[in-house]
Amino acid sequence: MDTSGSFCDCDMGGLDNVKCHCGEEFEANDWSWEEMPHNPHIRLSCSQREVLFNPVYSVGTAAVRGTKPFIQGWQYLWEIKMLSSIHGTDVVVGVGTAQVDLTAHSDKFIALVGHDSESWGFSYQGDIIHGGNRTTYGPQFRKGSIVGVLLNMWTGTLEFYLNRQCLGVAFRVPKNRPLFPMVCSTMGNSSIRLVSTMSWPVTLELSCLQSISSLPQLSEIPGLRAIWGKLFRWRQAIEVKRKSEEQLSPDTVEYELEIISSDEEEQERISVRSRRVLRRQQKKT
Repeated sequence: MDTSGSFCDCDMGGLDNVKCHCGEEFEANDWSWEEMPHNPHIRLSCSQREVLFNPVYSVGTAAVRGTKPFIQGWQYLWEIKMLSSIHGTDVVVGVGTAQVDLTAHSDKFIALVGHDSESWGFSYQGDIIHGGNRTTYGPQFRKGSIVGVLLNMWTGTLEFYLNRQCLGVAFRVPKNRPLFPMVCSTMGNSSIRLVSTMSWPVTLELSCLQSISSLPQLSEIPGLRAIWGKLFRWRQAIEVKRKSEEQLSPDTVEYELEIISSDEEEQERISVRSRRVLRRQQKKT
């Protein structure tokens, strides 16, 4: 699947911001954007999940950071939808330490996230940036794209996703220093929205499930898929998107299972569509 372009096939034409909510099918709200009441270049709305950068026109770089510091021993995932057309000097998604001054370049057009040694970013131009150095990394993103960020503060790895397709490890970051999610934009009247924000402690169970998920034979087992979806709902959303792009064959059958969720100790009913299980049944008959 082509990762570039918009996340969905909704009409993205015209000057208006994206109005669809495709890709926002589940709620996960660990944090929001930090209010900056004395900064005229940032305007927050929708419970501090939407950001309007440089209202009306731009004279430099505007930036925002999340309310929650990311600490050692945890994994963090968040997704951002680009609501407006993207052009100009730069729009960058990434992380940075508390030392990053978000207002230092409000009168200059630069890629603030990644500009110094305290921040790491993924530019809309497809480059990754750190210490002012740019490296080719992935496709460009644009209006309607969903940019995902996966930060592992146990291993110190930072990965980016575009329209829920992994682009690979971009950086090794310090895992013993708190980091914050950040976005910067040099565009006037440009908007983004948080789609999802979630976190979980690194555990042996999660590590095992992550290893299993890379094995096609095991990842198709309904019970394991259900537990995986509960622990890591975003992986389930990726699977849903992939399945939605496939035409279900006539021999697909629906199974209803009852399992015990491993992290909340509550019963949950799930429906699992599995061609693999059906084929096994047919072989036995």
